[in-house]
Amino acid sequence: MPTDIYESVEEGANGIAREIAQTIREKQKAGRFCVLALPGGNSPRHVFNELIRMHKEDGLSFRNVIVFNMYEYYH
Repeated sequence: MPTDIYESVEEGANGIAREIAQTIREKQKAGRFCVLALPGGNSPRHVFNELIRMHKEDGLSFRNVIVFNMYEYYH
């Protein structure tokens, strides 16, 4: 599995958000849905903040995105 290593949380979050945005745009061009399973909690908040920024400032559309919230609990 390819792995990217980033110098900071911000660089990592931005890189992950760019990959998600690229996938969303590719699916839009193909007329298909983009299905995402996104974790909850504080861990992904930097990625979510970057996706929000991309939406507000760059016009990233989520019209074709279906989101499943993913929570991992062990009892």
